[in-house]
Amino acid sequence: GRKRDDLLGRTVGEVLGPDVVLQYEAMADRVQAGETMRWEGWIDFIDKGPRYLQVSLMPYVAVGATRAGFLTFTRDLTELKLGEQELARKIEALARSEALNKAVVLSSLDAIIAADDNWTVVEFNPAAEAMFGLSREAAIGQPAADLVVPKPLRAEQVEVMARYKAK
Repeated sequence: GRKRDDLLGRTVGEVLGPDVVLQYEAMADRVQAGETMRWEGWIDFIDKGPRYLQVSLMPYVAVGATRAGFLTFTRDLTELKLGEQELARKIEALARSEALNKAVVLSSLDAIIAADDNWTVVEFNPAAEAMFGLSREAAIGQPAADLVVPKPLRAEQVEVMARYKAK
């Protein structure tokens, strides 16, 4: 975001900050010896704060020079990294929520039977097992009406469920 004239003649430390200089200095000897170095991580910039960078440093000897300098290729991956961290937080929160929901369903004294949009059983808790005399494994995947509605009323209930779904 700076103009060329604002950068020329200034040091890396003046433009990017001391943390960047320290990172470059840690790799300087190996780069000047001919090795390409890579680094990735958080670093504080003077005017932008913490940024997540992927940096490659390669040796470069200018025409007529006797000492190698650096060519630096840097990718700012801050937004990508922040997005990954936010996604990880959401996944962790979802896992906690699912664990809580599972604990509530499993420990409930009330029969809990959950069905999908086709009225197929997707959850059948221990209280439902006790009430209906059927294991969770046997109930999952079965039509809910077949398990909990008495046979004489089943056709009417299936019709009601179809009308409900249609709305």
